[in-house]
Amino acid sequence: MNHILVKTFENEFREGNYKDLVVNLFNRFDFSKEYSLKQYFTEDEKQKIKDLTYLGTFEDTEKKSLDVLIVELKGGSKVERARSLQRNLIGKYLKGNLKDSALVAFYSKDNPDWRLSFVKMDYKIGDRGVKVEIGIPPKRYSFLVGKYEPSYTAKKQLQPIISPDVTPTVLDVEKAFSIEKVTKEFYNRIAEMFTKLVGGERKIGSRKIAETGSLKLPSTTDDTVKKEFAVRLIGRLLFCWFLKKKKSDNDIPLIPPAILSSNAIEMYPNYYHRLLEPLFFQVLNTPVERRDKRVGNDPWLKIPFLNGGLFEPHQYDFYDIDVLGTSKFLNTLKVPDEWFTELFRIFEEYNFTIDESSTIDIEISVDPEMLGRIFENLLAEINPETGETARKSTGSYYTPRPIVEYMVDESLKQYLLSQIPTLAKGGEGGFLDEDKLSRLLSYGDWEIELTETEKDSIIDALDRVKIIDPACGSGAFPMGILHKMLLILQKIDPESKKWLSKKLPKIDNKLLRHEVEAELKKKNWDYIHKLGIIQYSIYGVDIQPIAVEISKLRFFLSLIVDEKVDDSKPDRGIVPLPNLEFKFVAANSLIGLPKLWDQSKQGKYEQKTMFESHDDIEKLRELRDAYFTAYGNEKRRIEKEFKETQDRMFMHALNWKATGSQTYKLSEWNPFEDEASSWFDPEWMFGVTGGFDITIGNPPYVRADAGEEHLALRRRIIESKRYETLWEKWDLFIPFIELGYKLLRENGISTMIVSDAYCHSKYAQKSQNWFLQNSWILRLDFLSKIKVFEAGVHNLVYFFQKRDGTRNKPERRVHEDEFGKITFLPTDEQHRLSYRAFFPEETKDDVHGIPLERICYITYGLRPSSDEHEAKGEFVTADLVSQNSDSIHCKPYVEGKHLDNWYRVKHLWLEWGTERAPSRFCRPTFPELYSIKEKLLAQRSPGPDPVACYDDEKLVFTPACVGFIPWHSLTKVRNNSLKKVARYKDEKPPRPDLPRREELEKTSRQFSVKYLLAVMNSSVAREFLRAHRRSNIHLYPDDWKKLPVPDVPMEKQTPIVKLVDQILAVKQKYLQADISALERQIDKIVYELYGLTPEEVEIVEGKG
Repeated sequence: MNHILVKTFENEFREGNYKDLVVNLFNRFDFSKEYSLKQYFTEDEKQKIKDLTYLGTFEDTEKKSLDVLIVELKGGSKVERARSLQRNLIGKYLKGNLKDSALVAFYSKDNPDWRLSFVKMDYKIGDRGVKVEIGIPPKRYSFLVGKYEPSYTAKKQLQPIISPDVTPTVLDVEKAFSIEKVTKEFYNRIAEMFTKLVGGERKIGSRKIAETGSLKLPSTTDDTVKKEFAVRLIGRLLFCWFLKKKKSDNDIPLIPPAILSSNAIEMYPNYYHRLLEPLFFQVLNTPVERRDKRVGNDPWLKIPFLNGGLFEPHQYDFYDIDVLGTSKFLNTLKVPDEWFTELFRIFEEYNFTIDESSTIDIEISVDPEMLGRIFENLLAEINPETGETARKSTGSYYTPRPIVEYMVDESLKQYLLSQIPTLAKGGEGGFLDEDKLSRLLSYGDWEIELTETEKDSIIDALDRVKIIDPACGSGAFPMGILHKMLLILQKIDPESKKWLSKKLPKIDNKLLRHEVEAELKKKNWDYIHKLGIIQYSIYGVDIQPIAVEISKLRFFLSLIVDEKVDDSKPDRGIVPLPNLEFKFVAANSLIGLPKLWDQSKQGKYEQKTMFESHDDIEKLRELRDAYFTAYGNEKRRIEKEFKETQDRMFMHALNWKATGSQTYKLSEWNPFEDEASSWFDPEWMFGVTGGFDITIGNPPYVRADAGEEHLALRRRIIESKRYETLWEKWDLFIPFIELGYKLLRENGISTMIVSDAYCHSKYAQKSQNWFLQNSWILRLDFLSKIKVFEAGVHNLVYFFQKRDGTRNKPERRVHEDEFGKITFLPTDEQHRLSYRAFFPEETKDDVHGIPLERICYITYGLRPSSDEHEAKGEFVTADLVSQNSDSIHCKPYVEGKHLDNWYRVKHLWLEWGTERAPSRFCRPTFPELYSIKEKLLAQRSPGPDPVACYDDEKLVFTPACVGFIPWHSLTKVRNNSLKKVARYKDEKPPRPDLPRREELEKTSRQFSVKYLLAVMNSSVAREFLRAHRRSNIHLYPDDWKKLPVPDVPMEKQTPIVKLVDQILAVKQKYLQADISALERQIDKIVYELYGLTPEEVEIVEGKG
């Protein structure tokens, strides 16, 4: 490690060290123009900042400049506090001098830790050719370093750009402050520790690890139980590590290092049972006065009671102690000390901050938002029923912070505009427009002129808003909502006078009202606001109980951030956390609760019946509402009474044989245990009637054929008869989109980020038309050209409002290159639009040609493994395939990975003609597919661009390939597979809706197979498929079928065929040969055959 980095970052701030760092970073630097800027401070800045010193300017080879500054904070100032003031000070400096960026050290002389920040401003070039502000606040990226802060990340990320041989650019410096690098590295290290604990395989970069797993649980080897135990354990440990960062004014943390550190493990062998179990289950979840005497002295006394349920023992925590306080599972529940030591040493390398960064002030550290990203990925590896990995089973993807913030901002903005219509239209109280609201929702330090009427209206609207995420995962969207609602209140009512004036009159008792007012004024207003927002406005649902636990964890952390630790007060001044069991619930969002049931009317639903236990139902409602702020004995009393009430309901339903009743379903619901309810009902689970004002989220992307578990769910969804937009092989996000809309009250806003398969897929057309007819489509954000998630899916963000949109003109926007770089697409009134409004590309709809499906039979290949019914488990593909041919392995064979554009890479040899091959294959298809003279093959999962090749070797292919067989090559071949898509005139039964085989064969004879290959590999085909395909990874047979092939005579096909012959000849000799010139010639001819204009050619080639 560079000694300059060590000397600079591992000590308190020293100007000499900082200047040495600057010189070594830029290899040259002129300090001769150093001067102070403190004379320009405002009165507010003078209160917090002692000096701002300009050291000089660095200009790189690209003429980008960076100023180097030092900010000295006044004594007593914490460098990790007053972040907004610090950022805005440098932003003002950059704007005032039209500078691009700055490298800034923030320090105070009485603090051993300091902050190194990279601050940047964005400008545009105005009409006169000079820089002009674009209204975006400055962005700051910071490392917190110093004597007592870990500096591992800062040293590691700056090390590559400090070299005497290479001078970095300003962009290189900016990249060194990347939070994404830290996030990815930290996640990979935690994921590796997860795998070491539970076992299994994991690929990290190019490295592959395989672990047997060191976790031992009593009486179970269930993989899902082990994984959920590990996720809960790591989640609790990270939560506690964040608590270590919360300190009193005496610098005493909420959890002392004597309990939680790598040194503590050395002091207390058998660490899990000796320290962690008491910490989790006897201290954090138990009021001080009720704790066991074994945890009644230091260092335990310094740890407050938290409540909130996070540390309630789960059934599979296997927590049970005897009279001596010893775990009954001491010898059967094993988590090795060595594992804890390795994990804690990872934690100790990184900075942790309990403040979640905003999109414009980013700490290069582990914050609660990063915790959400980590657990969204780990949770995705646990499916409650199958244990399959996430990308396959749950379709989970963690939404990046900028997109969360955008969706939150726009939905809140539209909500406020809809709730305050007179202001939105310029009524007597003022004019509330989108620009004012945008500034109100921005973290920038903008001046916002609002009338008192406007402020009152906004506070009233926020006081009654109800917002739900029906697939909340680790809570990214609910947390985003919390932050932005708090930000608005901070801006328009910083001392909470208006808020108090509205809340206090609701308390009838005058004496009580004064007591509440006096008590509230002692509290941190941000804490009070957050508690109110969480209690009355925000709700979340997820099918995975462990995901719901992580959501709660993030909200608990968010509250603790704003608690004031006072060592002189009971529980150190920490107010017990609320219970969120009726705020975030584990349930199947897509399945509803039965309405009150009248069995006597053959299943019709009525409001009052003898078959429902109405008094008990009402009792459950009362207990639910009282639970939020209960703790200790009161909390346990409510839980006990809730369960007793359910027992009565269960017996009532059984006595009336009403197992389909609401009473019966409610009796089965267990909100106090980690179980997912099979149904969801917002009135029951949350007490919300009349709908929500905003539904927001990122629903799972799960295909129709994703496995038996999802097929069973699909059947339940269809049987529920709740949905009107399900069609063909719909993806799981289709009912989620409809659910999000139907959960709204009138004028409510629904926004979700979904796969852009919603734009392209045939199964989405019913949904698209339904929303054109039944909603006001505010905006469609097409993200097909940018990468949002690590996985290969691209996305659409939509905003639908629950109102008549007949005359509305939806805003259609494509994000080019990066999120926020917008191109507007044409639009029209909704009643004039078709489902094509959901297509992001301006495709040429009149491209002439014959659909490829009328020229070729398009199909998947065979599946060479044993039939699931006739020969289950007898053999797998590897038993049938050989690298070499022999008397048994006599069929040339390819999988998708063996194909390349134009020509296959290699082929293997498949067993054929034996007793089992192909007759006992899972999917044998029919032999003529592999005996015809020539055909085309394409990869099923090629990524963004199609991969198609020529075959004249009679290759056998698998479902990882798509085959294209000219119809005339199958003349007289008759079977059920072919009868599903086309029929001869004499075939029975007649199907007039299907094309005639005679006509298809006649058509296919007019096309050379190599001509078809050229069209399929052309740039035009690539763009057509990009606009019409269902997935950004896969190309299914249905995607290819509609590809229009120019209908030209053989003489016009011949020049292309000759070029294809040249390509094949080159490829057969050398697969890596450069054929780009030949491909350009093919493209040029194909453009002419399609009749494209020069402007359309530029669009196809990405130049237009």
